[in-house]
Amino acid sequence: MSFYIEKTTKCLLCAALIDNFKESVLLPHIIADQSSPLNYYVKNYVHRKCFDTWSKHDEFVQSSFNLGERMIQGGCYENVILYDKYFIIDYKKQENVYHIRDFYSIFEININIEQAKKAYNFFEKACVGDNAKLEFGNIVFNVKNRDVLVTDYDGGKTNDEITIPHSRINDYITALKYILQ
Repeated sequence: MSFYIEKTTKCLLCAALIDNFKESVLLPHIIADQSSPLNYYVKNYVHRKCFDTWSKHDEFVQSSFNLGERMIQGGCYENVILYDKYFIIDYKKQENVYHIRDFYSIFEININIEQAKKAYNFFEKACVGDNAKLEFGNIVFNVKNRDVLVTDYDGGKTNDEITIPHSRINDYITALKYILQ
């Protein structure tokens, strides 16, 4: 496991310095053969933009999702209501929240049913190009160039930013429908 050190940590994909944390993503564990070159990238930081355009992106995402599926089968999740190649949504009864894990964008969020309704409405508007905005505590969803920019703030400073491509907005609408049912 690597540690992120501002202006010191290098992207494993392009070898350039990662200037600030919001530009980075810590790659998750995957299931792959021991000889797989993908294992080299596990638990290391890369630029989010490098990861999004990496030729091995889809293969890495699928390997990470395969681990998630295995965790479902092993009983590591409480109450999975949806899983497909991009998402695992688990209802956590004790906390009364839905944990959405997006393998494609390497993004996780906990939302309750009221927030799910608001998120569903937001993504419906975003799908048709409305300049919508949604806030959940420290997390803000904005439409930017038809994509959805998700920003996590910590004490007024940007902690993390994730772009959900416009092509994936319908995936989020579908996932949120599962929660609302």
